[in-house]
Amino acid sequence: MDIPCLRKRLLTALGVCTSMVLAWGACSLSPRPALDPDSRDFYETARLVMTKEESRIFTHLPDAASRQEFIRDFWDKRDPDPDTEVNEFKREFDRRVEYASERFREGIPGWKTDRGRIYVYFGEPDKIDRYPVLDQPDVKGIQIWYYYTLQFAIRFVDRTGTGTYTFDPYYGIAGDFFQAVERVKLGMLPGLDQRFQNRYIDFEAEYDPSADMVRIVIPANAVIFTAKAGLLHADFGVEVFVYTRKGEKIQRFRKEIPFEKAEDEVTLLKEIVLEVPLELQTGRYTLDITLDGSGLSRIRKMFEITNPAHS
Repeated sequence: MDIPCLRKRLLTALGVCTSMVLAWGACSLSPRPALDPDSRDFYETARLVMTKEESRIFTHLPDAASRQEFIRDFWDKRDPDPDTEVNEFKREFDRRVEYASERFREGIPGWKTDRGRIYVYFGEPDKIDRYPVLDQPDVKGIQIWYYYTLQFAIRFVDRTGTGTYTFDPYYGIAGDFFQAVERVKLGMLPGLDQRFQNRYIDFEAEYDPSADMVRIVIPANAVIFTAKAGLLHADFGVEVFVYTRKGEKIQRFRKEIPFEKAEDEVTLLKEIVLEVPLELQTGRYTLDITLDGSGLSRIRKMFEITNPAHS
């Protein structure tokens, strides 16, 4: 990957205003309503962990009531253990924002700095190397943050000698960085209690308009089965949110899907396909799908679809 392309991807991943973001805003379907104070306070920090679809939806909601509903849904989708009273994701996110605000002040709130944002995303680094630079007039200090479990390192450079460290896009970073940022935005917060992270898998989801169906494909080797009456059994929960292009939530439902087959059949399976009926009128929508069950952490996909007119 060439350096300009890498720089653009890194800055976009960090939430910095880029030409891509500006272009998206310019082609919005309608002017964005002014945010009320509570919504503005939420959006200021939560947009760090919003997907681009969520940001578009939230900033186009018409009133405070619909935004409050969105905020409740936003945190609920990221709660790794809904059976407890505590939302572990939100608690850890708030803690990181508060810590970054105090630790990385550079004339602006600490969570807005490059180091603060990385801390919010990934938590405490496994190791930090600090180097004073004496032989380069335009570099006064360097910090390199290592995240061994995520398999990448990030370099920050102080170019003024004032303790203001900026993200260095010219430092080699493994591709896992971008995947890790996207996982954070879907609710997988590195450094959160390991019991919420050890069953993360990726899955595929698509909408079939000809069948009015969402199909979800899960790697079979990621599922924990239980023996039941001579069969291998698994239970999945699928929660679906459907939004219009204007941000209106028109559907929310949860479907429990049992799965069972003979053991010899399961051993031959490479993937498990779940089907969820979903009827939509002609138009463009955003689907937000949460999957859990059979030993899996809560995992999400969010994507836009077009439902054409049926022939």
